[in-house]
Amino acid sequence: MFSIKVILFAFLLLAADALAARINYSAKYTDGKKIARTTKNAEVADNLSNSILHGMATWSGGAYQAALSKYGFIQITNTHVAASKGAASAQVQQMQTLIHQHAQ
Repeated sequence: MFSIKVILFAFLLLAADALAARINYSAKYTDGKKIARTTKNAEVADNLSNSILHGMATWSGGAYQAALSKYGFIQITNTHVAASKGAASAQVQQMQTLIHQHAQ
């Protein structure tokens, strides 16, 4: 009986993972010498993917864009290079906020 519960629990964990889409927030910034990048990875409900892909540019007034990467995850990037790492980190936070406001 115990092993059946363990197998069922493992199956439910795998099924739940399949219903999530991976998302990567990435913002480029200049460190004075070269262009660098700050990133954050997360997951969103799979049914929100199309909404995010089609809505991010509009939601952000063109500041951010969303695309599906060749590896199958949603990539959100800034359209203009930020002036500092702090500004880029703030942009990543704003990207997340926009997703929570519009795609939930």
